[in-house]
Amino acid sequence: MRLRVNSAYLSYSFLAEVMVSKSLQWTLQTLTAGLWLSIFSGAPAQAVGVSFTQVASTSSSFSSLGSNASINNAGTIVFQGSLSSGGNGIFTGDGGTLTTIATTGSSFSSFGNTASINSAGTVAFSANSATGQGVFTGGGGALTPIADNSGTFLFFNTSPAINDSGTVAFGALFGIANTGIFAGNGGVLTTIATDSGPFAGFSNTVAINNSGTVAFRALLDAGVNGEGIFSVNGGATTTIVDNLNGAFSSFGNPSLSSVGSTSFLATTSTGAGVYSVSGGALVTIADNFSANTPFQGFVGGNGTAINSLGTVAFRANLRGGGGGIFVGSDPLTDSVIRIGDALFGSTVTNLQLGSQSLNDNNQLTFLATLADGRQVLTRADIPNTQTVPEPASLVGMAALGLWGTFAARKKK
Repeated sequence: MRLRVNSAYLSYSFLAEVMVSKSLQWTLQTLTAGLWLSIFSGAPAQAVGVSFTQVASTSSSFSSLGSNASINNAGTIVFQGSLSSGGNGIFTGDGGTLTTIATTGSSFSSFGNTASINSAGTVAFSANSATGQGVFTGGGGALTPIADNSGTFLFFNTSPAINDSGTVAFGALFGIANTGIFAGNGGVLTTIATDSGPFAGFSNTVAINNSGTVAFRALLDAGVNGEGIFSVNGGATTTIVDNLNGAFSSFGNPSLSSVGSTSFLATTSTGAGVYSVSGGALVTIADNFSANTPFQGFVGGNGTAINSLGTVAFRANLRGGGGGIFVGSDPLTDSVIRIGDALFGSTVTNLQLGSQSLNDNNQLTFLATLADGRQVLTRADIPNTQTVPEPASLVGMAALGLWGTFAARKKK
């Protein structure tokens, strides 16, 4: 993240050079008293630097890398990659040696777009084989089948999600033409929702947290002409947001935090934005229709991620050109990385992230395409402990410094 410089910051050097007559001392005393509390106001911290770790690159054993990597709270990333030697697979890594979860060959012919990883390093993924299709978990050894299409299911969602207890949520086609969302850990499956009502269909991405809450985007029954983002826990369905009431017209897929908050992209009649909902309260993170907004638009149906700290990461393009990944509405102080930034000996030309790309330690994973042709899977560590004074605090310190000067002059 970059430090912001504005008139409030510059005011310190300006005030330090101003010669104030005795007739203004009373005014300065009043100003100093009013600003004194700002020094100890507990202004929000601002991160002042981001470090980057290379996890995988097409300059090594990969010919291409998947765009929807996921990260766990230990900073380990799971991703799909095509091998330079042929075939592709699911891998995990944290910047050191990679672990192979599964590869194409005798068992699998291809994999779904997104894999998910929990804190223990167990990975959930969907895969095709010569004999069928299924959802599996594994950590580098033997795989555990969660569900396959030898019975009830015909086709599986390409993006399952796993929580720390090992429960996997996924979407599937079953029966003649029915769709639903299910969860399980290798035993009996639980039905989360089906298109028998009130839902008419589901997106291909689901989310699950450690409390067992499953979040998803769904179409509502025919005739309603609606859609929304919903969650289910213990059989109870909660409408997080929909387009039946209010300003929204459509939504991207949700990201779900460990404390139950969600983030998502949404469109309105006037533009688009990034939003979060926590405890029923809707918060606008960034949009492209408010006055003086710097954002031109937002990228990707899976293009937001949220953690338990309330941090929301998203990919956006800027009105002045370029774009990047941001964690707030200010493109200067809230920038993680931008198009044109230097990275691993080259410059960034494109960026991608997914809905499980941010962990509870403010570590973010993204795929960067570089000017030299490489794709680089990266982990960004976003500091949240380094701080700089807020502008009001700096003005307050400037005023105090001047008052000390006046006091010294008066004594003379």
